[in-house]
Amino acid sequence: MPNWDEAIRDVRRLSIFSMWPDRFDQAKRNEVVADLEEKENFSLYAEMEDKYSDFKLLGRNNGTEAILIYNDSTVNYVVHLLGKLNYVKLMKLSADLRDTEKRGAGLDLLVKAMGQDEDRAIRQRQYYDRRKEIKAAEQLRKDSIEAALNQEPFTTE
Repeated sequence: MPNWDEAIRDVRRLSIFSMWPDRFDQAKRNEVVADLEEKENFSLYAEMEDKYSDFKLLGRNNGTEAILIYNDSTVNYVVHLLGKLNYVKLMKLSADLRDTEKRGAGLDLLVKAMGQDEDRAIRQRQYYDRRKEIKAAEQLRKDSIEAALNQEPFTTE
């Protein structure tokens, strides 16, 4: 999924925290946003509010650090991003997933993308295990040849 790769290429770390709505209400969210702006030098990049949800996106350091505070009726999320996210590619990825979901394959593509790293790690582990077996067999052969060469010659009459 090229849009996925391009969207997250420059991300160094992404942390996602879920917060209980009764402990992180609108007043607390506003307080946190104000503190981030006043004390931590974050700037408000974007905000959206409708009757079901709202979010605020703050950033600093020329966009290399961002915090997203998202709220809906059931859960609140605080997302901390170090690095740069290509938002244009992320939106294209979202559109790609929606299009494929209409055809019934969107979730399959997402699961496949998430599983590629695990598959790659398994293949790499299998490769290294096989290489280790080959090296052990080669060493055994070398040792047996060397042992045969180091034997005292014996003569038969």
